[in-house]
Formats: sequence, C-alpha cells, structure tokens
Amino acid sequence: MVDLRANPFFLDDEGVAWVKNTIAGMTLEEKIGQLFFNMGSSREESYLKESVQKYHIGGVRYNPGKSDEIYEQNRILQENAKIPLIIACNTEGGGNGACTDGTEIGMPVKIGATGDEKYAYEMGRIANKEAAAIGCNLSFAPLSDINQNWRNPVISKRCFSNDPDVVARMTQAYFKGTHENAGFGCAAKHFPGDGIDERDQHLSPVLTARTAIPGWPLTEKCTKA
Repeated sequence: MVDLRANPFFLDDEGVAWVKNTIAGMTLEEKIGQLFFNMGSSREESYLKESVQKYHIGGVRYNPGKSDEIYEQNRILQENAKIPLIIACNTEGGGNGACTDGTEIGMPVKIGATGDEKYAYEMGRIANKEAAAIGCNLSFAPLSDINQNWRNPVISKRCFSNDPDVVARMTQAYFKGTHENAGFGCAAKHFPGDGIDERDQHLSPVLTARTAIPGWPLTEKCTKA
C-alpha cells in the first residue's frame, strides 16, 4: 500500500481522500488513459477536447508557440479534463522553453560556469514562474547530466558542468527556485544518461527496439525516426 502522506507525496487528509475517491470513480479505460503523456500535435480545440474526453490522457507535452496560444491551449485542456492534467514544458534554459516569447536566461553551462548556485535558483524560479503563468505545472528540467563524454552528440552547453559536485549543487538550487512557484514541479533529466553515453538517447531506444525484434529490419527510415 502506497503511503500518500509520506515522501514523495506529502498529502494531507483532504488530498488523500481526493486521490482515493477519484480513483474509485474511474473506469478501467480512464485509468489506462492516465498512463499516457501525449505529445500534442495540434492546438485545434476539437483535437484538444478529444485528447482528454476520449483518450483520458494523464498529461501533455506540447509543441512550441507564443504565450497566448499556449495559455489558450492549456485552458481548453484543463477545462475539459475530468482529472487535472500534468502539462509539461522544457525550461532548462529559461521561460522560452515554455513559450517562444518567454525569457531566455541562458543555457545551463553558463550558469554552472559562475560557480554560484543563486543563478541556478533564479533560473528555476523565473523560468517556471513564466511557465506557470500560461498554465504549465511541470518542467522537464533541470538538465542534470554530467558532461564527461565529449563524443555525446546531444548535451554540450545544455549541462551545468562535467564536475559532479557542481552539477549536484546547481540541480538542487534549480529545484528550490522552481518550488517557489506553488503547485509547480520539475523532473531532473537525463542523469546519468546522455552526459556519459555516446548515443543520442532520443534515438537509441527506438533503434534498440527495432534491432532486438526479429524480422523488424533496420531501414534508413528507421534510423531517422
């Protein structure tokens, strides 16, 4: 039995009751839908409504757009969802990861180079304050890879440092800044992942799956998936 009052949930009695009552009132199809996080491909109202009303998705990660577009998208999603959605952005370098007209603060390598956690704290606080203002409640940040493999094709300036201690301090500071925004969370990525691996992990799981399944040829189209 999961203790919803303990780490990492820390719910009070009212919160625990809401969770239990909500789950008790869900159909099997709704429970399955909550397992899926949709990469939104459209901001058309009919598409957004179908995503939550027909497929009962648990969350969404959307394509970039201006703040007014994202705000309207998130409003439609939440107003039509039976269960409040997780709406994620990617504010690893500033509020511009939540909307194209958000504040660009700077890639993490610049923050790490200062050696001062206050800058990571402020990036987390400011970037996700902007994200929260347009209806987001989760960031896929901070990027906490340790950049110790120069062959990796993805990380580069996206990480704080190649020093584990610097990465740990900056990551924790970003967390603290983010959590100044009530109801907003963040998810560290991709540790240990891309900073050590020589592959692009956006692609390697796809390639691994295709090569591991007998009869599933690794075509040129597959390699560009």
